[in-house]
Amino acid sequence: MMKSKILWKANQKQKDNSNLFKYEKFISSKYKFKPNKNFKKLLEWSINNPKDFWNSIWEFSKVKGLKKNNIEKSSIFFKNKFLTNSKLNFAENLLSKK
Repeated sequence: MMKSKILWKANQKQKDNSNLFKYEKFISSKYKFKPNKNFKKLLEWSINNPKDFWNSIWEFSKVKGLKKNNIEKSSIFFKNKFLTNSKLNFAENLLSKK
């Protein structure tokens, strides 16, 4: 078996300017949750706090629209529904981004 070779690795400045790092800072200040670059911890938080997670994604992404905080939980993962009855205009949101 061949050993994998790293083809590229982000430097610290690139990491600090990444959307993932910006999102981590956002949830740290808004939800008092500090994943400290531990992405397993962030994943567990998103699963255990779906309402906060989906609200944070909407707010961090600056989605324009009417957000409803409704959640419909299901024991079948892909049948879970988040932010149901929220309304947004896809074109408005797409065109407002760089």
